[in-house]
Amino acid sequence: MDDDLHRTFMGLNDKQRRHLDVLLRGDVQIQEFLDGRVMAALSRRGLVRRNRQGDWAPLWGVEEAWEEFRKEEKDTENGHG
Repeated sequence: MDDDLHRTFMGLNDKQRRHLDVLLRGDVQIQEFLDGRVMAALSRRGLVRRNRQGDWAPLWGVEEAWEEFRKEEKDTENGHG
């Protein structure tokens, strides 16, 4: 995983992490409940952007990197790190 992305993910607070999880699950109905300020913060970090329809979307490579990051986190929590 890209070291910059890893550092960015490490710096996310719980609310930002939850929003990124929701976005990456792809549930369009939930998008309307996403906090615009949190999403703007994720955008400033280079993780998401608005698409042509005005919906939030992850930037290229973020989804795969986030999945890898979360797996590494779980492995570490479970003593496999």
